[in-house]
Amino acid sequence: MGEEDLEQFTMGYTSFSENKISRQLVSEYFLYIILKYREPRFQEIEAKLLQQPSRQPGFMTDIEFAEAIDNIFPLASEKLRRRLFIESAEHMHNVGSSVSVARLSQITGYLTLVQLAPVIKENVASKVVKMRLSNTENINTAVEKAALNTTDNSFFSMSAMKATGNENAKFAKAQELKRIEAYDFD
Repeated sequence: MGEEDLEQFTMGYTSFSENKISRQLVSEYFLYIILKYREPRFQEIEAKLLQQPSRQPGFMTDIEFAEAIDNIFPLASEKLRRRLFIESAEHMHNVGSSVSVARLSQITGYLTLVQLAPVIKENVASKVVKMRLSNTENINTAVEKAALNTTDNSFFSMSAMKATGNENAKFAKAQELKRIEAYDFD
């Protein structure tokens, strides 16, 4: 999204959630914009589909849709694309005929998500592993510092354990803030 679109999207969520945030409210908002056909990705894909040539404005046949998908997103599964098109045509009682571009934009959005999901999942998993390794190294360093602060190295003193706990809490808070700042919302 562009800056203006992102700002509008954020304002829409804020008004929907009455300036509150929770996992459930975010999920409800996404369902709301999908059901009201305000999801930005669907609108973007619909604009791209409308630019493709078709015999009937606002509608596409299976062949026209296949050509449009090849131009917009060439890696889409042909079998899944065909099955979803047929289901949409049957739902509209136009078997073998044409389907509205609005429905086809949703199908195209789903096909792109199916292709991108494994890449996104791998990216998130690698970031989680990297973060866990970083946290483990920092905790080990804090424990080593606390061990050096004790009078004899066989037992931790209560003050050394409190100091270690405080250091870990400060570190965890700082790491959480860095993670939130580094999070890519696009």
